[in-house]
Amino acid sequence: MKRIFTAMLVGFSAVTFANAEVNGPLDNKLFNKEVNENKSYYETLGEMFQSGSKPQISKLLGVMWSGRCFTSDSQYEPTNGAYNFRRKVNLDVGPLGDNVVAYEAKSIWRRSAAPNFYDNQDISVFKGDYNLVVDSGTSLDIRYGQSNVSAISKLKSSGKYLVEEISETKNADVGPLGDDSYQTSIRCYYFIPEYAR
Repeated sequence: MKRIFTAMLVGFSAVTFANAEVNGPLDNKLFNKEVNENKSYYETLGEMFQSGSKPQISKLLGVMWSGRCFTSDSQYEPTNGAYNFRRKVNLDVGPLGDNVVAYEAKSIWRRSAAPNFYDNQDISVFKGDYNLVVDSGTSLDIRYGQSNVSAISKLKSSGKYLVEEISETKNADVGPLGDDSYQTSIRCYYFIPEYAR
């Protein structure tokens, strides 16, 4: 009986050692990875935005930032996105405008295309009007307005990414009776494609 027990113990040890060799060492980050998988991409981008900082606009110029966007309704489904900054062409306002530097930006997306649609594009995809960039102190903001919807895009940097939150309010111009609180519905992150590979 003692021999059978010893043989079983040796056999179990050999199987355990072989299994450890095949599977490799246990990853110390495994638990953290499993915990983080409980958050959606949308939620993760919200945390990145909260802990992010205002980017230096001079470092954002001259390149196209490709990205991925997630909505509050589809928090795991990516859609494409792209962002571009440029120095605003000054109107001829005379000597008062000589020392004024203004910037404008534009974010675009094409929901019918693949998530990586803008990854291999260049700045020429940005057509039409750009919007004025406003420094809010904690982020770079762009305001959009339509007849009954007002939206605001806030941009921060988080590590090597730009993180955008797009919020909107409906009926923003109806006075005190209206709800003027903004509700975040889209979160995006942007990267320069050649640096992300």
